Amino acid sequence: MLSVLLKFKKVLFGLLIAAISLNPITSNADTDVVIRNNDTSPVEVYIRSGEWSNEKEAKPGKRIYLDSDQYFKTRIRVRKDENGYFISEADINKEVASKLNEKLIEKGVKTKVALTDNAKDDLNSAGRKAKSSNPKIYLSIHHNYCQGANGYLFMYNNGDTISEKYAQRLSDSIADVTPVKQRNNHPNLRDGKSYIGELNEFKNTNTIAILAELGFFSDVNGDLISITNKNVIDNITENMANEIVYILNEIS
Repeated sequence: MLSVLLKFKKVLFGLLIAAISLNPITSNADTDVVIRNNDTSPVEVYIRSGEWSNEKEAKPGKRIYLDSDQYFKTRIRVRKDENGYFISEADINKEVASKLNEKLIEKGVKTKVALTDNAKDDLNSAGRKAKSSNPKIYLSIHHNYCQGANGYLFMYNNGDTISEKYAQRLSDSIADVTPVKQRNNHPNLRDGKSYIGELNEFKNTNTIAILAELGFFSDVNGDLISITNKNVIDNITENMANEIVYILNEIS
């Protein structure tokens, strides 16, 4: 009887190890960036959830304060500090990045997704980590902050006509499934200089590198309502996933 029980435990342990290996989760100790990989095969799409999740101090433009939590608490994580209730950009980014990753895995795409977790991982180091995986497509998910502004857009490195073309394709793919206004895409350029570090890392590479700003979370009565709507998130990630599959087929 004892030998039977020992054999049974070994079988269970083997099944557990197999399950973990199918969807490994590793943590980078110096930045606490959690990487979820659905396969050990070469990466086709690397998704990054932009910005920081650790906001012990209220960084300007990284959170929006609300009069109360009553409306948004059923839509997205609402937190509270000494200044009141707020929604963090990082939490919205995670929702979209995680859902897009799920959709791509369902469609057979080999992915990695990086979700910041209690870390101050800067954009340059995020780009370097992604670049080391040599993905065919790098897509960083963000939401914008500017009082009085609204709409979504996609960005790419200046002069990278291939990424520019596919950024437009991704933008067009979600135009009919989000109430957020479609704005003109634009290059990673400010005052004549590239300024987004994570995109800079992919200059002169074969990776299609795109950054998505999917709405202004500072637009409380407009974009924020849309970008925290589960149905909208589901629809835009489904359409983006389909378009990404088309793109991968074209460049293969």
